[in-house]
Amino acid sequence: MTEWEPPSIYTLLLLGWLVTDCSFAVKITSGGPQTLYVAEGDDVLISCVFELESNDVGDLDIEWSIINPDTTKLDRVILTYVHGQVFDYSSTFSGRFGFVEAEPNQGDASVRAQALSISDTNTFQCKVKKAPGIDTRKVTVGVHVRPQVPKCWTERSDQDVVLHCQSEAGSPPLTYTWERINGRSLPQSSKTDSGSGTLMIKNSTDASLGNYRCQVQNLVGQEECVLDLAAPAGNKAGVIAGAVVGALLLLLLLLLLLLLLLCCCCRKRRREKDKPYDIRSDRQPGCR
Repeated sequence: MTEWEPPSIYTLLLLGWLVTDCSFAVKITSGGPQTLYVAEGDDVLISCVFELESNDVGDLDIEWSIINPDTTKLDRVILTYVHGQVFDYSSTFSGRFGFVEAEPNQGDASVRAQALSISDTNTFQCKVKKAPGIDTRKVTVGVHVRPQVPKCWTERSDQDVVLHCQSEAGSPPLTYTWERINGRSLPQSSKTDSGSGTLMIKNSTDASLGNYRCQVQNLVGQEECVLDLAAPAGNKAGVIAGAVVGALLLLLLLLLLLLLLLCCCCRKRRREKDKPYDIRSDRQPGCR
């Protein structure tokens, strides 16, 4: 019986080179994020650029599929390039998912998905095979709804003011931010809640009045509204009432002064009328 001898170092190196060279001969070189966020109704470009090596001698096979989150089930193939032909498989992406280049065999197997909807959120896999090489790349596409233009309004309680900002539509998470349009900083007594969209101003004063902008945003878009924080209606009425009372008091004072002046004039005239006149005669007594 022949005794077993371990393989030599040269044999191990040769086997390692063959395995490594065959596994990584085809190489997908696309970089960028592995997760893409897209607004509903928009298109998205999913990159899959690859390189071949001289030892790749088999037929080129490019396959795009949707990864099934249930690992016990098969992935769904939706687009392939085989033997120089493109095959678009029946799916919810039919007519909306295709190669960017007319000849993807030239090193660019990138695809464009069009008019995306919320249900199109999936993980896509690009697989490039050319025997003996093979390589894959996975990209997750998340489709979200843009925020709707928010509504802004105020709510008062004594000296406290709450500025509200609310968007009726938009995929979470929605983040709200407040700022003053004139470039001034928010009042020191204010407190914002980025989740609910409120800005509370404690002990509001005239220095807090002015225009405020609320901006709401999520992963795919942003919108804004502008709010004019003015003095409360009660304060305005008080100012108007005060102005009216002041004007009436001024008018009354002028009337009193006029009456006083008229009284003085009347008294002077009476004194002049009641004063006896001196009758003087130039003739001497006894003269005719």
